[in-house]
Amino acid sequence: MARREPNAWTGLTGRPRPMTLAARDVVGPSPCRDLPKGPMRLALLHFLLLTASLSAQTVWLVPDNTSVDAVIALAAPGDTVQLATTHPPFTINKGVHVVGAPGGTSITYLQPPNLPGPGSIVVAVPAGQRAVLRGVQVEDSYFQGSASEGFLELRSGQCEVSEVGVGGPIQVRGGNHVLQRITGPGTWLNQSGGICSVADSTFHAVFRLSSPFGFGGVGVRQTGGLLLASHVSLRGTDGSGPDSAKSAMLATGGAAYLTDCTLQGGNLGFAWFPPAAPALVGNQLVHLARTTLTDGVGAPPSSGYSVEPAMVGLSCQGVPTLGGSFTAVATAGTSQQALGMIGGFEAAPATVASFVEPLFGSPGNLIPVLVAFPAPAASVSATVNVPNVLALRGVSVWLQAAQIDGAQIRASVVVGGSIR
Repeated sequence: MARREPNAWTGLTGRPRPMTLAARDVVGPSPCRDLPKGPMRLALLHFLLLTASLSAQTVWLVPDNTSVDAVIALAAPGDTVQLATTHPPFTINKGVHVVGAPGGTSITYLQPPNLPGPGSIVVAVPAGQRAVLRGVQVEDSYFQGSASEGFLELRSGQCEVSEVGVGGPIQVRGGNHVLQRITGPGTWLNQSGGICSVADSTFHAVFRLSSPFGFGGVGVRQTGGLLLASHVSLRGTDGSGPDSAKSAMLATGGAAYLTDCTLQGGNLGFAWFPPAAPALVGNQLVHLARTTLTDGVGAPPSSGYSVEPAMVGLSCQGVPTLGGSFTAVATAGTSQQALGMIGGFEAAPATVASFVEPLFGSPGNLIPVLVAFPAPAASVSATVNVPNVLALRGVSVWLQAAQIDGAQIRASVVVGGSIR
């Protein structure tokens, strides 16, 4: 494939990726019938080579302070849009990988916005495509004494979001999304629809009296959709002046499954007013396992939830990197029945008979990683070694844990992501 020349009107350079291996180019067993029976580090890596994309992908280099929308319009699904250090807000409307600079990328208005339009990213991906957003910070905007709260809005399709910080909320309106390592200060989650799987993240809200969303101060606010969370820390803000303290989680709709999480309600501000807040105010459809609730001092107790210790947790140590490895660590429930870990190459959730939580990926394409019979709350881990093969960059690798609990199966969040 010939090198793509720089685009004259943006100064962008497209760099084609090399052709990757097709199944017919590999001598070995059929991926459907004869997968190796060894551990994941053997079966998965073999399958990676068999399933690598046939089409060349392009890396688009976006100069500093340049429109990202213009680049996404030129890119094809599967391409990578490599950002510089500062860019204006943009919309991801196709399955591209948008990646921040090694030192981080700020998304902010470069001129006064039409308030209350803050620095923002909107994700609206067509069905059948998957986007990636990694390594950016969505900033607040300040002009003439007015503040506009930054946000990330996930409207539709699928998006893998990791190492992203937001000045305000991550709003999940619809679609199926995987969030990992969300640790930006002041970032909180506002879900009204869709399915959201969250792992290894922190939602410590910052109270904003002038927030255009009106819900500042709550770590997670859920009014709809399905939320799966594991190893996530949530905190509501403390009271301040006439403003009440906020809960770590407020759920008035939808359903939520939280494993191995911590929730801290806000405490008193000064003097005796306003009152502190409970850690959790639920809607009776919030399910907890091995989760710590710490109510604010003197606050009413947390309510609206059930404790289900049979649920399975999952955390990820490391990230999928060429020539490196990452490890998924599952926390068993209480059934002491078989716990399995499975690997796949898509993160689309599916409703499967006997599974309480969704199974991620097509059942026929999932690869068994391990089977164990752990003690209650014991840890079980699986490590994936990624070969240093350039053609694998951008290929997604996902792991999920599941454990039999009588006549039903409890499933964890999904972890892993695109190989970088």
